[in-house]
Amino acid sequence: MNGGFKGNEKEVAKRLRDYWDEHLEHNPLREKTDTDAGAFLAWQLEAVGDIIRELGNDIPDPAYIQGKIDRIRGEWQSPDWSNPLSQGEQERLAQVRDAIKNFPFPSALASNLKLLIGAIAYRDTLTVQRYLKAVQDELSARVFHHRERTKDPYR
Repeated sequence: MNGGFKGNEKEVAKRLRDYWDEHLEHNPLREKTDTDAGAFLAWQLEAVGDIIRELGNDIPDPAYIQGKIDRIRGEWQSPDWSNPLSQGEQERLAQVRDAIKNFPFPSALASNLKLLIGAIAYRDTLTVQRYLKAVQDELSARVFHHRERTKDPYR
């Protein structure tokens, strides 16, 4: 992304969004949950997907992205991080994990997003916190800060 982003970040963001849309937007866990814990994980994955999809827009909205970050952060204490999943949900979550393995990450931001998605899929709250902070730091240096200076974060 030009200006607020370095190199080809704009194309990287669109590539990530395209991968998400094709492989994870309508993932098996999101399509069918049997327990509150499964629905919770699908909801958390959806929040990261919303961030990825917003970053793929020509002008990402920092407030929207921050709202999704806050949504994930606001659930640290939820018992659904560790409550049991049904056998079907475990199988569907395994399919999500397989799709995450192929997530393209040609930049630090993309790598941190991939690791954040993986941490959610593995229900590892400490790693979720670590990579949520890394994603927020990357975005603060790029989208959030640059958006304050100009309406077009890519100039």
